[in-house]
Amino acid sequence: MDGIIIVPAFGDAGRITVRTVHYAGSVQDGFIPVGESEYSRDNTFGYTSSSIPDWVEEKTGGEVPAGNVARITLDTLRSSTEEAVKILEGTHNRQCVSVDIVTEEDLRLLSLALIRAESAGKRFIYRVGPPFVRARIGQDITPPLDEARISQARRADGLAPHGLIMVGSHVDITTRQLNYLRSHADLVELEIEAAKVIDDATREAHIEDLVTTAVHSLGEKNVVIATSRTVIKGKDGEESLSISRKISSAVVEIVQKILERRPPKFVIAKGGITSSDVATKGLSIRHATVIGPMLPGIVSLWSGQDGPAQGIPYIVFAGNVGDETSLAEVAEKLTRA
Repeated sequence: MDGIIIVPAFGDAGRITVRTVHYAGSVQDGFIPVGESEYSRDNTFGYTSSSIPDWVEEKTGGEVPAGNVARITLDTLRSSTEEAVKILEGTHNRQCVSVDIVTEEDLRLLSLALIRAESAGKRFIYRVGPPFVRARIGQDITPPLDEARISQARRADGLAPHGLIMVGSHVDITTRQLNYLRSHADLVELEIEAAKVIDDATREAHIEDLVTTAVHSLGEKNVVIATSRTVIKGKDGEESLSISRKISSAVVEIVQKILERRPPKFVIAKGGITSSDVATKGLSIRHATVIGPMLPGIVSLWSGQDGPAQGIPYIVFAGNVGDETSLAEVAEKLTRA
């Protein structure tokens, strides 16, 4: 393997890379280096660096110095495909490559350079954001799904009349989206109390109470089940991760039991780890078709092709994407479909 291509850019979610520095934000509100953002302060996966080469050095514990990371700048990418190809062809021994990306067109230019380098025999591993694959295979940007297309992804019978919304992410934008949803939608609100699910003495009863209420309520309204907004921290990163895993396993168990007793009209999972765990463990999805985005460039609707959740529209909603109204918009569209 010659190189590791690092492209975290995700323009539709406000993530861009300029002069190797990765930024988060928006054109409207401005951008800040990610090392100064709340995402960098994660208890388990935190970091201090905003520059991708510096981040590589930080995350490898100095094993890969920042100076050893190859760099493809915007100027190079936009003005000289030949130079970009030359940089890629010069990689060897799993060398990391930082690539500046701002727009979809930048991703397409990078893809052309990668195709040429691979045709010359180079082999790469990719650590990339969601839009990279679309550009790499030459896929057009897909418009947001309409209600008719969403409805086609749902099985005809056997589902509750309302949907389930699981919220695990604790980042600020998720909390604001959750609060907006609560104030603008008629739904049943339940909370996974972290202190109860990490305590073996109270865990089982608390989970059963939540499941029982949710199963009954799905006949009347959409149900949102959110983890408590106060983050319980351990004495170190390892203990914090253990706490997070206990809470995540509670989320999975709740989804499994609700699915068994009353399959919902749809399921939304808010948070990166939450959406992964709900899909693979809670809903037992092994194969799925990505139907398309619910919002421009973000928030995917999956249709499970096997398991007990087959025919239930499943929404993968990362914690750090969208604006304040996005969660409510997605829930409303699914409710109407």
